Amino acid sequence: MELLHQKMKGRNFVMLAISEDQDGWNSVDPFVQSLKLTFSVLQDSDQRVAMQYHAYRFPETFVINEKGIIADKRLGAAPWEHPKFVEYFMKLTKPL
Repeated sequence: MELLHQKMKGRNFVMLAISEDQDGWNSVDPFVQSLKLTFSVLQDSDQRVAMQYHAYRFPETFVINEKGIIADKRLGAAPWEHPKFVEYFMKLTKPL
């Protein structure tokens, strides 16, 4: 995810990870720091976001377009830095 985030710099693209860890930032922050993640992470320990998006199988990826509509959804992990994914997101976004 970090590699895709870096490749998409300068485009109309936002990456947001959502964590449901019950102990909150005590688990999340060391993980974020160890991987040197530069994208935002939302703590959703009360699962409000998960309920809103009916997310219950993890990891799940939601592609939300500029109008706030879910344009795509993917279940499971993915090699986001792979050229096919970078190309996919490049086609969806515009330069800033």
